Amino acid sequence: MNLSSVKEITPVEITGLTGALTGFGHATGILISYIAGYGFPEQPDDKEKFYYIDYMIPLILVIIKIIVLISCFRMEPPLYYLKIN
Repeated sequence: MNLSSVKEITPVEITGLTGALTGFGHATGILISYIAGYGFPEQPDDKEKFYYIDYMIPLILVIIKIIVLISCFRMEPPLYYLKIN
């Protein structure tokens, strides 16, 4: 999500805050993935199965986000609401 899409869906009063939170979320995600990389061995072995866990956690989170997005939020763009107002 880039800053222009954040500006499109947030009120003017909190646009700066939501932009900052978006940047903070990106930086936090990079930090978490960097820290999770410490669990990998220097020379990977076929017997090591840690990387499955490292791939499954983001996959599970994405599936939960998709389910919540489909079930809880309407998919109309903001311009739709301006037209029906």
